[in-house]
Amino acid sequence: MTESNLKFNFGQKVKSLRESFKLTQEQLAEKINLERDTISKIENGRRFPSCASIEKIAQTFNISYSLLFSFDTFDNTKNYDDALSLELEGLSDKDKEFILSIIRLYKNTK
Repeated sequence: MTESNLKFNFGQKVKSLRESFKLTQEQLAEKINLERDTISKIENGRRFPSCASIEKIAQTFNISYSLLFSFDTFDNTKNYDDALSLELEGLSDKDKEFILSIIRLYKNTK
């Protein structure tokens, strides 16, 4: 992976997480102590965050570093556990409980 691909993919992951948590760029910037313009540049792949900012991003979204740097799509990786974890991020406990009930219902019909 080239440096520009890494910046772009990382930025897209941050944007996706931010949107799933229903945060604006300004709100995310405030949480991790950066300027909104810096968040925009990160999301667009024009800037890469410092280690300290990466740590704050991971903490803000309650995500592991490995998931933060996992850029493969669900269809390509077949890593269902990671894919499910990513899809559940940002959902309320009530939504997660609902999805869990669907999974249990599905398993009981097998």
